Amino acid sequence: MVDKESSSPSKKFGIRPPVWVGVLFVVLAALTLIVFRLPWREGESAILSDFIPKTAHFERSGTVLLLEVATSTETRTRGLGGREKLDENTALLMIFPEDDTYGIWMKDMLFTIDVLWLDSKGRIIDIVERMAPETYPQAFMPSEEVRYVLEAPAGFITAHGVLTGDRVRFE
Repeated sequence: MVDKESSSPSKKFGIRPPVWVGVLFVVLAALTLIVFRLPWREGESAILSDFIPKTAHFERSGTVLLLEVATSTETRTRGLGGREKLDENTALLMIFPEDDTYGIWMKDMLFTIDVLWLDSKGRIIDIVERMAPETYPQAFMPSEEVRYVLEAPAGFITAHGVLTGDRVRFE
C-alpha cells in the first residue's frame, strides 16, 4: 500500500504545494520574458514582434524615402560609417528601444549627411543639415529625448522643405 503523505508533492520536494507552484510560475514567466525580449541573433530587433518600417512619409511635403533600418546596438553604432554613399531617395533609420538623447557622430564617415531626430510619435525634434565627416569627434545631440534618428543624403532637408515639428509616418 502506498502512503498518501509520502507521495504528495509537499513531502517529495520538502515544500508546501502553493510555494513550489508559485516558484514554477515565476521561473516560467522569467523564461517567457527572456525568449520574447532578448535578441535571438546579433542584428535582430530586441523585441521580436517589432514592426520594421520600409518607408518614411513626410506628411507636410509628401516626400517618401526608402529605409535601411538599424535596430541593434552594433548596427546603430556603425551607422553609415565606412560606406561610399547613400542613394538619393534612401535613408538610414535608427530605432532605439526607449526615448533618450541619442548623440550622432561622424566616425568613419566618408560623405556628408542630413540628420533628423524624431520622437516616438514621428515628430521631428531637431535637424542638422550637412553634417560633415570633418566634424568627428564632435557629437551632435537633440534638445529633447527621441526614439528615432534618420540619416538622409546631404541636401535632403533643404530640397524638400523639411522643418522641425513636421511629422514623419513610417510604413
